[in-house]
Amino acid sequence: MDKTTKELLETMKTSKNYYEYLEENRDSIKNTGLLKPGRALGALIVESGRSKPDVIARSMIEKHYAYQILSDKKKPSRDKMIMMCFGLGLSLERTNDLFKATGYTPLYAKELRDNIIIFCLEKKLNVIDVNLLLSERGLPMLD
Repeated sequence: MDKTTKELLETMKTSKNYYEYLEENRDSIKNTGLLKPGRALGALIVESGRSKPDVIARSMIEKHYAYQILSDKKKPSRDKMIMMCFGLGLSLERTNDLFKATGYTPLYAKELRDNIIIFCLEKKLNVIDVNLLLSERGLPMLD
C-alpha cells in the first residue's frame, strides 16, 4: 500500500531502526536505491557505540583496507561485509537487514557455508571461530 508523505514521516518518527523502517516502507519511497556499504557500516558503528578501530580489529580485516571500505573507496566482497558484521557483533537479522539495504545476498540457512556463519553470528563467536568451522568442513574461509 502506497503511503502518503505525511504517513511516511509519522512512521519515521516512531521507528527505532532505519533499516527496518526502510524495509517496511520500501513500496512507498521513490528511488530508494541502495545504501553504500561504507556509509551503512559507519552508521552501524556509531549506533553500536564501538570505535572504528575496535570494530576493525574484531572484523580481522586489514586496517588500511577496512578504512577504505568505511570511506566507500572500496566496495567490499560479501565475505568482507560478513567479517564487518562480526566486528560489529550483529545478529543474523541485523546482518540480513544490512545486506538487503546494501544489495548483498542475505545469509541463507539452507546453504551449508551460510549456515555455519549464521550459527557463529547467533552464538556471538568471532571470525577465527568461523574460519575454523568452515575449514573443518572443507569450505572456503572468510577472506
